[in-house]
Amino acid sequence: MPQVKGIQFILWVVFIVSMPLRMYTNYIAFAALGLGVLRHAGIPKFNMEYLQSVMFNENLQLIPYAGLAAMLGAQNLIIYAPLALHGVLIMGEISIGAQGPGPLSFVPQIGAIKNVFRSKLSTYS
Repeated sequence: MPQVKGIQFILWVVFIVSMPLRMYTNYIAFAALGLGVLRHAGIPKFNMEYLQSVMFNENLQLIPYAGLAAMLGAQNLIIYAPLALHGVLIMGEISIGAQGPGPLSFVPQIGAIKNVFRSKLSTYS
């Protein structure tokens, strides 16, 4: 569902801004990760093919980690660091797929990240 790309981009920006403020950070993370699953696989269906397409999606795999971060509370910013890093990578991925250069289109050009984005651009179009 490519129409949710902009909403997911905005949610990741709000998540990163809300991390130091500790305001609804967990809800925003769950919403952004859920939209990532929808963007990758579409509307949920109750069949084996849908599960196979979603099973190894990193957004779905980070939902339990976001739940763990929510249970631990908002005492430590280091707990949210993997989610923030994932958000920056997803924002870079969305920016490079947009028409023209996006605000974070430089992220995929950073060293080791470049190889990861080459393989993902074909799957997330």
